[in-house]
Amino acid sequence: TLFTTFCGCDAKVTTEANSDPAPTGVENDEENYAGEDFVHPLYPEVRAAREAQNWALQSTLLERVLQDRPKVAAVWNQIGVAQLRLKNYDVAKDAFEKTISIDPNYFRAHYNLGLMYASLEDLPNAEQAYIDSIQINPAYGDAHYNLGVLLQGAGRLEEAEESYQNALETSRSQRLYKARFNLGLIAASRLDWKVAVKHYREATLLKVDFENGHLNLGVAYSKLDKLTKARDALRRAGSLDPTDYRVPWNLGLIALKINGRKEARPYFEKALELNPAYAPAAFNLGLADFHNNDFDQALRSFRQAVKLDENYVEAYYMTGKTFSEQGQSREAADAFKAAYELDDTYVEAAYNYALNLTKLGNDDAVRAVYEQIANSGQEHPNSLYNLALIHIEDDSFETARTLLQRALDADPNHQKAQYNLGLVNFREGKLKQAEEVIVSLVKSNPEYREGRFLLARIIDESGRKDEAIDLYRNLAE
Repeated sequence: TLFTTFCGCDAKVTTEANSDPAPTGVENDEENYAGEDFVHPLYPEVRAAREAQNWALQSTLLERVLQDRPKVAAVWNQIGVAQLRLKNYDVAKDAFEKTISIDPNYFRAHYNLGLMYASLEDLPNAEQAYIDSIQINPAYGDAHYNLGVLLQGAGRLEEAEESYQNALETSRSQRLYKARFNLGLIAASRLDWKVAVKHYREATLLKVDFENGHLNLGVAYSKLDKLTKARDALRRAGSLDPTDYRVPWNLGLIALKINGRKEARPYFEKALELNPAYAPAAFNLGLADFHNNDFDQALRSFRQAVKLDENYVEAYYMTGKTFSEQGQSREAADAFKAAYELDDTYVEAAYNYALNLTKLGNDDAVRAVYEQIANSGQEHPNSLYNLALIHIEDDSFETARTLLQRALDADPNHQKAQYNLGLVNFREGKLKQAEEVIVSLVKSNPEYREGRFLLARIIDESGRKDEAIDLYRNLAE
C-alpha cells in the first residue's frame, strides 16, 4: 500500500525572530566648518553673532569688515561659512573661491568647499576639495575624517579606513571619536565583530556619553556571544537616551538568546512603544505569542507588522502558520499565497500554501503549486514527494520515480520517499532496483515495519521463498 498521506502536514515553523540590530548610520561631520579669528574692531560683534547662531547678522557684519579689509582671506572664509549655514550655496562658493584667490594655500577654504559640495551630493568635487586641503596641510585631521565619511558612503571602504586612520594619526581632537565609530561600522559590515568591538570601545572612551557608540558596542558584543558585556553596554546607551527604541530591541534579542521568548517579550513591547512604526518589533512580539500558544494575540501582532510594512514576507508567512494552528485553512492559504507572491523564492511558503489547499480539496491548484516548486530550481524534498504521490495516483510511475529520487537527493533521510521509490519499482516489476532501495532503507531504519514488510514481499516475488518466510516470521514475532 502506498503512503498516500501528504507527509508535510506537520510542517515545522521555520521562521525565527528578526535578529537584525536596529540601524545606526555613519557619523558625519558636515557641521564642523573651519574658520579662524582675525583682528578688527567689529570682531567681538562677529563672534557674538556666530555664538548666537545668527548667521545672517554675522554675514552682514563681515561685509562691513570687508570695507576695511577687502583682502583678508579669513574674513571671506567666514562669510562663506555663514552663507553655507544659511544654505546660500552659490554665495558661499563665491566666498570660498575668493578666499582661495587671495591665499591659494588657505586649506580651510578648500575644506569648507568640500563640505559644501558634500551637502549638495556633488561627491567628485567634494572629494577633490578635501584632497586639496590635505595636500596643503597633511596634518589637518578634519579633512582626512570627512574624506573618510565621503568614501565610506560611496562604499570605498578600504580607502575610507585609510582616511580615518590618517585622521586619528594627525589629530588629537576628542571629536575624532567619530572616526573610531565609523571604523567600527566598517568592521561590522565585514562581520569582523572583534575589530568592531575594539573601535566602538575606543569611541566610547573618547566620548563617554556617546550613545550610539555604547549601542553598537552592545550589538558587537552580542554577536560575539559576550552577552553580559552586551547588556551592560546597551543599558549604558539606554541611560543616555531612554527614548531610543533600538536599546530595548537589542536587549530583547539578547533575552531571546539567554531566556527565550517569554522574557524577551517586554523588551519588544517597549521597542514598539518607543517606535510604533517599527514592524520587526511587532513581528517578534507575534512570534513570542505564537510559541506560547496565544494565537489570537499572535495574529494581532503579525497583522500589525504587515500593516506597518506591507512587504513583510515573514509576517504573512507566520500569519498563515497561526491560522493553520487554529484550523482556518482558507485564511492560512491566503496568507501563505501572499508571502509567496511577494517572494517567489520562498518555497516554504508555497509548500504550506499547497498543504492548506489540500485540506480545502482544491486538487488542481495543489498540483499547480507543487509543479511551480518543482520547477523553481530549489529542491524542496516534501514538495517533490507530494507531487510524486499525485503522479502515482495518475499511474505516472516514471515521473513519480524521478520526483522521488530528487526528493532523496535533497534529503537522503526521507524515509517515505525512499519507501515509495522502492514500492514504485516493485509495482513495475523492477525487483532488483526495488530491493536495493528497500534494503538501504531497512538498514538505516531497522524499526521501519512497512519497509521490512515490503522487503519480504520483494524477496517473495523474486522466488526466494525461504528467505521471505524468515522475514515474515520475524515481523510476526
